[in-house]
Amino acid sequence: MINFVDIETIYDSVEERNIDYLSHIYMDKNRMQAIIHRMITTYFELSDIAEKSVLLKPNWVRHELKDSDYLCLRTNDNLLLCILEEVLTMSPSKVLIADAPVQGCIWDKMITESFLKQVRELSDKYNVPIDIKDFRRTITDVASNKVSSDLHPMSDYLLFDLGSESRLEAITSSDNRFRVTSYDPDRMAEVHHKGMHKYCIAKDVFDYDVIITIPKLKTHRMAGMTNALKLLVGINGDKDYLPHHRIGSINEGGDNYKNKSLLRTLSNVLIDASNRRRGTSLGRILNIIGSKLWHHSHPDSATMLNAGWYGNDTIWRTVMDINQIALFGDRCGNIHQEQQRRLFIIMDGIIGGQGDGPLHPSPSALGVIACSDNPYMMDVVAGNLYHLNLDRIPLLREAMKNVEQIDEYSIIVNSEERKLDDVSNYGIDIEMSPGWRDYNK
Repeated sequence: MINFVDIETIYDSVEERNIDYLSHIYMDKNRMQAIIHRMITTYFELSDIAEKSVLLKPNWVRHELKDSDYLCLRTNDNLLLCILEEVLTMSPSKVLIADAPVQGCIWDKMITESFLKQVRELSDKYNVPIDIKDFRRTITDVASNKVSSDLHPMSDYLLFDLGSESRLEAITSSDNRFRVTSYDPDRMAEVHHKGMHKYCIAKDVFDYDVIITIPKLKTHRMAGMTNALKLLVGINGDKDYLPHHRIGSINEGGDNYKNKSLLRTLSNVLIDASNRRRGTSLGRILNIIGSKLWHHSHPDSATMLNAGWYGNDTIWRTVMDINQIALFGDRCGNIHQEQQRRLFIIMDGIIGGQGDGPLHPSPSALGVIACSDNPYMMDVVAGNLYHLNLDRIPLLREAMKNVEQIDEYSIIVNSEERKLDDVSNYGIDIEMSPGWRDYNK
């Protein structure tokens, strides 16, 4: 099959392209169901799903904190339920809905009793078992400073070592600079160093026959944009295996921030010490002092503790590694030359996220649902819908390189063939995350 991206706009006029109108679309299940039905029945035969196991992977990044979060923080529940029901009409053997939110996410606040009730009703209606799973091995109760580890046994996961083939190898140094916010840097050093780059991936990804991902298009502090590619990071079980940045300034071999600073260096030392003592009183005190030192270094909008800026040259490499595993990995932990499984993407772009994404976004009135069988194409198209400069966002620049290697692909907007250059005509201008506002410089 030719790789494709299929876009459907959800507004009939420019005047309808606003947050108030589009927010009501999420309540119009009949309209969303009709769009999902067209997309799934266009690209799936009944035999592709009947008696097969199906994994639905939404964006369940965190529970809601502010009123607008239900619109722009994560995959909308009603859209997810429409996709679930459409899959159930094709008689799969079982369905799993799963993700790995941030460690501070309160699962029971995100997966509400109302949502669970509707899932149970659909399971009974179609006589198909449906499970919901949290892939995380570690969670943190921020209020009580309590860390709970090993929530699932390692036997539920596969370890993939990409070795020198990892995108991270080119920036790996002997001084173990890889970091991920709020995790122990020593554990990271054990699995990411010269010649070794290990990832801890949920076995379910390799046990299910069909994978449908449902990203929420948003800006992202570290990656610039999160959508189909970044979403697959949520198939991991342990973020100790996920390099997000390199500690230190650019001229020190890091990508945490641009210019060297004694206060920021001291801050990093204390934050590292804190992360080695997560869940302890001393760890919390060290974190507070380290954060205060960082604040007193007078950082600008592109200087953040978690490397949330356009100079981050690490996170896109981790994302590419995870996608390599998801598409080409097998359940024995091996990577093949040929794609091992079909991946189908349905993008929630009715209302996207802009500004301080991915955890604190504001709504953006994009007004589209899109589907694809290729995460690289999906993100290139999404970047065009957000009017982004793809060459200046490493994740999208690398995604475009993958698209350029595809012999033939199709882009469809409202059932008509379009060229890639036409996609931006259906897009909108958005506000980037604070550290990316000067990313074109």
